[in-house]
Formats: sequence, structure tokens, C-alpha cells
Amino acid sequence: MYIPLLVSEIPTEFAPSPRPEQEPKDRSLAGKKRRLLAAFVSGLIPGTGQLLLRQRRIATFFLLAFAVVLVLYWPLRLPGYWWGLLLLVRIELLLGLASSCVSLVARSDSYSKLSLWWLVLFVPSSLLGCFAFSNLSLRAAGFRIYDIPSTAMEQTLVRGDRIVADLRSYDSHEPSAGDIVLFRREGTIFVKRAIATSGSTVTGRNGLAFVNGTQLDEPYIEHIGNVPEKLNNFGPITVPVGKLFVMGDNRDVSYDSRMPEFGFVDITTVVGKPLYIYRSTRDRVGPKLK
Repeated sequence: MYIPLLVSEIPTEFAPSPRPEQEPKDRSLAGKKRRLLAAFVSGLIPGTGQLLLRQRRIATFFLLAFAVVLVLYWPLRLPGYWWGLLLLVRIELLLGLASSCVSLVARSDSYSKLSLWWLVLFVPSSLLGCFAFSNLSLRAAGFRIYDIPSTAMEQTLVRGDRIVADLRSYDSHEPSAGDIVLFRREGTIFVKRAIATSGSTVTGRNGLAFVNGTQLDEPYIEHIGNVPEKLNNFGPITVPVGKLFVMGDNRDVSYDSRMPEFGFVDITTVVGKPLYIYRSTRDRVGPKLK
């Protein structure tokens, strides 16, 4: 008589093998990828990684801190001071790194923690995000960074200097005599010093500048010799309405209003005023330009 075996009695070698449990492993891999993505975007915009990980309270903190930085750019315009721009760049970098770090290790029921060694990979993205955000914020607030390519303004500005300029400085008033100004001519940005404004008369005698008969006190100028006669002695020249007479501080090499082919500068072409040197090959960073 045939008696069927119970399932429990089936020999082990004939029993079906259990299916491997892939779901926890797959979930762990997906969580790791999500953590890494969160750390990356946090370095670009602090707080976005926490939103991706559904960490709303931490995300709110970082996003509020990020908003405060935006307010310091505009309308408070803190980059108008060298220390202000330096402070903001450091805060941005610190926020990006901190947000990336929190994305990697913050406690979560859904995603396992990752080693802080991953943070090394996200330092470049934080730096990239910081500098990109700084440039965009500077432009939005009305500032611009320029490099000095010539020697025409030495020793005030030397070749290789990087300056921060305020593009809104002359929105409410015109440049004054003595101001360092940026102006556009034929698609090129020039930087010179305004020597005289509309209605003034300029004269040059033996390398000295006179405005309306009075010699200018110019401790910033430089003479290196071998200067053409037309740069040392010129005028009298009366500045027309709406124009500026400009000269470079390096008087013996500067191409400026002393030369008829350069002429006056139209006030409408003035785009801004240099504020300070942001980076230099010499130890001259920070002070207000005069």
C-alpha cells in the first residue's frame, strides 16, 4: 500500500532551496545612492540634500541660513567691503560642507549612514557651488570682479590685481574729480582716474597736472621716465558738458585723455567704480581704493 510522505518528511536533498532575500540588500544600495546624491546637492545649495532625505527640520535650518546669506548680498550689499565678501564666501563654504556632512551621517530610519570619508569627494563640489553662487550673487547685487591686465594705473593698481567694482555707484550721481572709474569703449572696459569734470580746464606742465589753475595733490602717481613730450605738457583743455578728462596713475605710459585720439570720456559710458583689491600678487589686498 502506498503511503504519501508528509512535506516535513521529504529528504533535505530534495527540498526546494529558499530564495535569497535581495530586497534588504537592494534597499541598502538605493539608500546609499540617495545619501550620496543628497551630499552632492547639499554642497551646491545647502539644505536641498536634507529635503531629498526628508529631513525637513534640518533642511529648514540650512535653507534659512542660506537665505540670510542672500540678504547679506542684497539688499544689505555687504560685498561692498573686502571683509564682507571674505566673510560671505567663508560662510557659504562652511554651510555647503556642513550640509554635505549632515547628509552623509544624519540619523534616518530609511537610509543607513555613510562614512565621513565620502566628504572628501564632495569638497570640490562645495567649492564649485560656493564660487558659482558668489559670482551670481555679486552680479545680482550690482558688483563685478575685474582683472587688471596693464600697467597704466600703477602703483594704485598693478598688472594681475583682481578688483571688486560697484556697478551701481553712479546710479544717483556723476563721478567726481579724483575718482577711479570704469568705463566702456569699443567693447573694452578701461580703468582710469577722473582728473576733471564738465566745465573744468586742465593743463599739464612738466609732468604736473593743473585744474582751473590749481596744481593737483597726487601722491598716487608714478613716473618711470622716457615720457613723450605731449604727455608731460598739454593744454589748456576745457572739458565739455557730459564728459570726463581721465588719466592713468602711471603717467608716463598711460594712454588717456591727454592724447587727442583717446579724447574725453562720455559720462554715459561709465559703468562703475572700483572699491578694493580682492586678490593681488603683492600684499595690498583689502583697503579702499583712493
